[in-house]
Amino acid sequence: MCLRGQRRPHRLSCDDGPLMYWLTLPLALFLSWRLPEPLSAPILRGTALQRSGQHDAILDQLLFRRWHNDLGSGSIAHQALVCLELTAFLQRFALTIERDSPIQATQAQPGSHADKMAQFIVAHYAEPLSIAVIAASVGLHPHYAMQLFRDAYGMSLLAYLTQYRVAHAQQLLATSDESVLTVGLAAGFGSASRFYGAFKAACGMSPAAYRASLKAGPQIVPIIPAGSVICDASARV
Repeated sequence: MCLRGQRRPHRLSCDDGPLMYWLTLPLALFLSWRLPEPLSAPILRGTALQRSGQHDAILDQLLFRRWHNDLGSGSIAHQALVCLELTAFLQRFALTIERDSPIQATQAQPGSHADKMAQFIVAHYAEPLSIAVIAASVGLHPHYAMQLFRDAYGMSLLAYLTQYRVAHAQQLLATSDESVLTVGLAAGFGSASRFYGAFKAACGMSPAAYRASLKAGPQIVPIIPAGSVICDASARV
């Protein structure tokens, strides 16, 4: 079992023949879970975290097989369950890190400018934000900040901010009775048109249609954006 961020290209190797599962998470979703620092800090720096053990490997394989099937089912309810199970899985993984390396949390290196900008967005996404405001939070010129963030995370500052706002909107649509417009404003979108456009681009449907689709299944906070959590299975031959 290996966890790694996608800030830098990387390659993993293993013996020929095994079935391999790859699960990709949006950065906004990963940060929204506010996982323990011993797990999140190395991932954000691009460091690989590994866990070994035959017992854990068997359980991991069963979980990934189920997630692969659930994410491929097209069911929003099943995707939401994967989100909850994955959160618990990573929390348990973090406990393993703390047990094996208890001093790792205190020795974590300070985050990069890109990390700090991502964390600033997480803390202030509901407020009116601009590239200039985000860049100023770390003392950088806007153009340099944009390039630095894209190099580190593979997306623009604006794309990340929009993705995180959509994530919050999805949670509110699933867990509250607030109007669609109120949800959009609470998520940081300044107007109804911006909210509808961003939400439909990310989720493939309007906010109202998304809320209606949840009524057919359990009221569980869903995954964001639609189809962005990908679990792929492949056999190396």
